[in-house]
Amino acid sequence: MVLKKHKKLVLLLLTILPMALCGCWDSVEIEKRGYVLGVAIDVPKDKNLNSSSIEYMPTEVKGPLYTYTIQIPIIANSMNRPTGQPGSNSPKERQSNLTIVSNSFFEANREFSTQTDYAPYYPHLNSIVINESVAKEDISKLLDMFLRDSEIRRRTRIFITPDEAKKILDVTPKIDDYSSQHLYFLPNNNHKTSRMLHKTDLGKVSEAIHENRDFVLPKVISDKNNIIKNAGCAVFKDNKMVGWLDEKRTSYLKWITDYANGGTVSINLPEYEDYPVTLEIK
Repeated sequence: MVLKKHKKLVLLLLTILPMALCGCWDSVEIEKRGYVLGVAIDVPKDKNLNSSSIEYMPTEVKGPLYTYTIQIPIIANSMNRPTGQPGSNSPKERQSNLTIVSNSFFEANREFSTQTDYAPYYPHLNSIVINESVAKEDISKLLDMFLRDSEIRRRTRIFITPDEAKKILDVTPKIDDYSSQHLYFLPNNNHKTSRMLHKTDLGKVSEAIHENRDFVLPKVISDKNNIIKNAGCAVFKDNKMVGWLDEKRTSYLKWITDYANGGTVSINLPEYEDYPVTLEIK
């Protein structure tokens, strides 16, 4: 009887073990994925788009057109490769920005597959940059696909810019590999200055939209020296952008909403009017 029990156990183990040794049947090598790190949304510059433009996607329905740009890293040219080996210092492009003009990001996302042999992959999406003109429309409709897609994380950062959003993604940072990655980590310094908006992401915007609350999103700009700056915030009411707050007023906003968790305050004491005193918030 004991021998029969052992035989049954051995047979059970022989049946289960091969299942554990078969590996990941659906695994894809890192070099074979089109990792999307950033997305930019603009209004098309050229109103007379036609099918001869590589960026134009012929639409089947009527509706407003948007210019969608995705940023895909060129891993072989990055400064810090996944293997841990230092990358090349040669002036090669570290990122590839693909652009499609369409009236739906869902359709544009599929159309990106015609420009790259790797299908766009979104779990590593860091940042979404939206142009001011686009933000003045109902932002909830633009973000609908991002909120519903199971690949996209709720911690994806959202930024508004008065400039062309694509120009922000085109910036090649001097320290980080990719502009979208640089944008993602930039709000981490909000404890250093109250003039920088606190961390906001796709999840918090989703909560505000569903609760019919007003909200703010960080404003970003870039200059001729390819430097990206977090410069104040955009104010939203009824899911539409209604105006800007500069850095100073952003600081006041954080004070009255209890988000000022660091930074400095400068004052002039009556007895030392010509010498400002700087206080650090703790």
